[in-house]
Amino acid sequence: MPYAKYRVCIDACVYCAAMCHQCADACLEEKDIHALRACIRLDQECAFMCQTTVSMMQLDGKFVEQMCQLEACDRMAAEA
Repeated sequence: MPYAKYRVCIDACVYCAAMCHQCADACLEEKDIHALRACIRLDQECAFMCQTTVSMMQLDGKFVEQMCQLEACDRMAAEA
């Protein structure tokens, strides 16, 4: 059962994706959204990668470990 195997990581990825969407939405409410363009794009990329990684964990995919080693979330956190 893949969910039981990856439960903690799946929950963390779902949370991270939600926070990325929330951050992007907050950026869009700012007066100068052009200055926040890079942050919004990074939020979108990170959310997509988290959602993809969740799907891969649900499949117990062969490349889950490599996806979890990507630095997108760390970069997004540094940007925020």
